[in-house]
Amino acid sequence: MFVHLDGRLVEEADARISVFDRGLLYGDGVFESMRAVSGRIFRLEAHLERLERSAALAEFEGWPSPSVLASHLRETLEANGLRDARLRLTLTRGVGRPGDYVHAPGPPTRIITAAAFSGLEPRLYEEGVNLAVVGRQAVPPAVLDAAIKTTSRLPAVLARREASRAGAFEAALLDAAGHLTEGTTSNIFLVEGGRLLTPATDGTALPGVTRAVVLEAA
Repeated sequence: MFVHLDGRLVEEADARISVFDRGLLYGDGVFESMRAVSGRIFRLEAHLERLERSAALAEFEGWPSPSVLASHLRETLEANGLRDARLRLTLTRGVGRPGDYVHAPGPPTRIITAAAFSGLEPRLYEEGVNLAVVGRQAVPPAVLDAAIKTTSRLPAVLARREASRAGAFEAALLDAAGHLTEGTTSNIFLVEGGRLLTPATDGTALPGVTRAVVLEAA
């Protein structure tokens, strides 16, 4: 497999970053996960807009333009001979030093990976899945803006592990006031009395790209 690393395609075995990269040291990075269907990346512009917003809110500097990133995503698909795939584009603040939270010489590290994706098992769509409301709360917006899609995913990992122990497929997170926010990798919708309901994205829920598509369709 080929990986797009800092603007060039390299074999997976040669895709290496510094042990001092701040993405590794601090989870100091942002990312987007995307789907390619029949060779086309679904809602590419929306994903790149959200990545740009995440990077700006995280005070990154020096990342490439959306058009450059779009070109690199397509190059990664083509190099790997994929048409139906899952892509991930990750930006970190770049190389830093342990213990120094402020200074990073830059530029940001850029990583694009792609892997074949055929979807979930059909029976999961037919039968549904279990959802568990977990004890671990959503990160408060005063701590971290939910609009930043950060690589710091430990809260989501621990919430998903809690849900898994309860026999559930996904975890639902509540905020400090007990309001429903989102899943660990999903936005949540409820159908009640002929109405489609979803938590607002002005607090602790990420403004999902697929969420926007559902609202458009509705």
